[in-house]
Amino acid sequence: MFFEITYSFFAFLLVFLFLRFSKIGNIEGLKKWDLSLVFGIKAIVSIIFIYVYTWYYGIGYLNYDSGTYINDAKILQNVFFESPLNYFKLLTGIGETKEIIESNILGTSIWSQPNSVIHDDAKNIIRINSIIHFFSFNTIYIHFIIFDLLSTFGVIQIFLYFKKFIKFNQRFFLLALVLLPSFLFWGSGVLKEPMVIFVYGLLFWILRKPFKLKLLNYFSFLIILYFLLNFKAYILIAIIIPFGFLICSKYIFPKMKLYLVLLIQFGILILSFFILPNQWQLFVDNITVKQFDFNNVTKGGIYLQNGNEKYAYHVPISQYDKIVNETDSAYFIKEARIFKMPKQNKKSLKRITILADSIHKFKIHSIWTHSNSYIEPTLILYSKKQLVKNIPISLVNCLLRPSWNDPSPKFKIVTILETYYLFGALILGIIFRRKLNRNEKILVITLSLFVLILSLFIGWATPIFGAIVRYRIFSYVAILIITFIIVKPFNEWKKKENIS
Repeated sequence: MFFEITYSFFAFLLVFLFLRFSKIGNIEGLKKWDLSLVFGIKAIVSIIFIYVYTWYYGIGYLNYDSGTYINDAKILQNVFFESPLNYFKLLTGIGETKEIIESNILGTSIWSQPNSVIHDDAKNIIRINSIIHFFSFNTIYIHFIIFDLLSTFGVIQIFLYFKKFIKFNQRFFLLALVLLPSFLFWGSGVLKEPMVIFVYGLLFWILRKPFKLKLLNYFSFLIILYFLLNFKAYILIAIIIPFGFLICSKYIFPKMKLYLVLLIQFGILILSFFILPNQWQLFVDNITVKQFDFNNVTKGGIYLQNGNEKYAYHVPISQYDKIVNETDSAYFIKEARIFKMPKQNKKSLKRITILADSIHKFKIHSIWTHSNSYIEPTLILYSKKQLVKNIPISLVNCLLRPSWNDPSPKFKIVTILETYYLFGALILGIIFRRKLNRNEKILVITLSLFVLILSLFIGWATPIFGAIVRYRIFSYVAILIITFIIVKPFNEWKKKENIS
């Protein structure tokens, strides 16, 4: 314990002072200590994060996603000392096989069978942490320091890109961006979110300081999109339509009214419903599967496997009295209604009746308890019509809830106050809005489209507020940025202005 505390303190101090006194800390528009202070705030929140998931939700060791990533990463790192070649294959996904997984890292909690080369966001976080293990010496806080450093870069780059569009106090904007509660908390853990913040930082850094050789800009942009795909694929999908609007309004129709550009884009989207029905059905299928998984996991239940079958079976909590659980296996003592689904493609999932059979035993794959912040969703069930019907409640669930009467995590008061603060600020921004030029209007509409689409994805698929408040942090950041772009400087609030 003494070594871990000492090592963590000196590692933090080294990074903190390096950011202050190196050239990296000399950023136009920031004071010399700003970068260090942002990192310091995130490092302090990391300590709170570790405490919450070690002692409040845990039982003396780091629990949930962060703990799983770090523990699995240690198992992966150990492969290096036995076979550097196999470690390289697992680290990159190149040459990774089922046999290598089973002989080296079968004890991991997350590592899945290789079916998509490197595209698995959880595996990629484990890969990063396996590298950190080479110099962390099993000191958990070192992993948090690295992730804090990466997300600090992202936050600063987001600030530097958008500050030129903001007429309000820019340092107050930085403070609001850094201290946005959910963005700060989830952006300070060993999670996917800090890596997405880092990737966004790279994106805005390239946009702010493009290379002289245009080919390098295009290549860098593709790499950034690839990174985003491998940490949070749905966020990449959510930027396609907003990016399309940005391109159309700035380069294809530079003089067209922006509402006409929006109408054209919306018309093309509606038309694609009829021209590309199979592609839209595939999209609905994927949302259905995500919603189904989330719904079953958060409602609670047992997932069973039957030998080498390519199917999985989900037993809801309501059917628990019809099975006997023997720790590693289970069998049915009464007729039960359960779900049967292919392991790799859940499109053909269906509800089945299984008969009592005390001889035939199923292997237990996982057991999930009921979530305290679960909300009963309206299941989409592969219906495009139902997907559209779910739009209003999905947006409300993602952007405005939980409310005081909703079931939600123990810290829901923080998330509720954050929502009040954010949308209260947005309303004030609209009331005291300034006159925007065309480029500023394009930026606001682009960010608004991103908020709308990302919130829909989250609301459609997620029936648990504990997950929603974490996934929506990028929607909330975009709303905060919109607020600061549109609002007048504070000293002009009493002045009348003709807004067009």
